[in-house]
Amino acid sequence: MLIFINNYMPILTLKRLNDIIAAVETDYKTMYSSTNIEVKRTGFVGLVALKKVRELIMRDIKKN
Repeated sequence: MLIFINNYMPILTLKRLNDIIAAVETDYKTMYSSTNIEVKRTGFVGLVALKKVRELIMRDIKKN
């Protein structure tokens, strides 16, 4: 499944998005062990944002 912007430009596949989320989750575990609260917060916000993008895409796919 390709994700399109403006109906013509594929930006990434759903599998690639899942791979990116998995990589960020792995990195987040490393970031979370940091003592710097800003590093923790940044990692968490990024991970939540990626998962939200995936959720919205899946919702769109189910509608169509």
